[in-house]
Amino acid sequence: AGFATKFLLHDEVQSFVVGAAPSAGFRPAPLVSATTQRSAVLKLLRRPREVQDIIKRGKTAKEKQADRSLARQGGKKKRKTGNKAAWPVEIPEGLTYLHVEYDQNEGAFPKPGNKEVLDFMKALEVKHKHKVRILTNYRPALKEYSPTGKWRNGTFEVTDVGANQLLYSKLQTGFSLLTDEAYLQSWMDRYVKAA
Repeated sequence: AGFATKFLLHDEVQSFVVGAAPSAGFRPAPLVSATTQRSAVLKLLRRPREVQDIIKRGKTAKEKQADRSLARQGGKKKRKTGNKAAWPVEIPEGLTYLHVEYDQNEGAFPKPGNKEVLDFMKALEVKHKHKVRILTNYRPALKEYSPTGKWRNGTFEVTDVGANQLLYSKLQTGFSLLTDEAYLQSWMDRYVKAA
């Protein structure tokens, strides 16, 4: 039951038979089919990590290395300390800091980004180059500038951080600052003071 394959190696003919191997006087022992073996391996791979850890009862090389590293450092895991910017922001001479509160339902950073905020940043970049810095939905600033302390739906508000003054609010005006290019340019001339 099976088919035979012949190989010619160094002038010798070898024959291989695929299928069940007959044993002496007994029925052929059933072999596990390739599809059954494959499905068993796939099921093992689909198991959660905890189940795999119980089955293998060992640590990975990465886990062993982490343990050795912790032992050398005194056995304590270090807390990650992020660079938290101070609030209020210290503004260097010659720079203007603006805070933009925007609706994150329309796009959040880093990807895909909010189109309205990105277009506003491009317009400021063209007009003022590197003299204007923008903070977007910065939590300490939101606690100070937003009535709710968080970003709000439908918002696009520009605040001068140095003067602590609201420069533009989409919620108050009812339309976007970026709908008219001429208006945007005149708004930047009037409100954005960059040295």
